Amino acid sequence: MSLRAREFVESFIVEYEAPVVHESDDLTESKAFASSCYASAAIEGISKAEIDEEYKDLVAEFASSHESIINDVNKAKVAEDD
Repeated sequence: MSLRAREFVESFIVEYEAPVVHESDDLTESKAFASSCYASAAIEGISKAEIDEEYKDLVAEFASSHESIINDVNKAKVAEDD
């Protein structure tokens, strides 16, 4: 298990995915974020293999975080309306 790979991916999600997320069932964005994450990780000296050891399907991880972020945004909107 690679703690630094997990920490890198988690911070990548917060820094890059969360600010631009919008509702979509298309995996295109998740695939683009995964590709960008691999490239950024390589610059930091974290290999694709190291990330893949931690995340068996990085696209699915981004899709899952995308869905979670959308749910949080929708809950916040409902709370504002109350």
